[in-house]
Amino acid sequence: MALTFYYGSGSPFAWKVWLALEHKQVPYDLKVLSFDKGETRAPAFLAVNPRGKVPTIVDGGLVVWESAAIVEYLEERYPERPLLPKDIKARALVRRIAAESESFLTPAVSELFRVTLFREGPEDTEALAKAH
Repeated sequence: MALTFYYGSGSPFAWKVWLALEHKQVPYDLKVLSFDKGETRAPAFLAVNPRGKVPTIVDGGLVVWESAAIVEYLEERYPERPLLPKDIKARALVRRIAAESESFLTPAVSELFRVTLFREGPEDTEALAKAH
């Protein structure tokens, strides 16, 4: 049975998982959820992930959410096409870069998304300049 991948269009966290699945060539059933339609808050999805967040995967009855945890699981569960280098020092560098991205880039990108894609009303040039 193929893994089920719950995805929300525009989610960079979901993109990370999608790239990992494609690189590793893991078969999956893609379930695209609409943020606009509230599908991540629908009872059917909340039964899978009570936090109502994407990405989420279901693999053989195991449910995993949070992109970093999913990618780590995929790396261990499907080792045939590794994402991480075998060398311990190179692997530490990759993990550091990923952690820095999550810690420092995500807040900035989230604010940029908020003032461009998720704004209500006219463009706020001051808020956009600050987000840049």
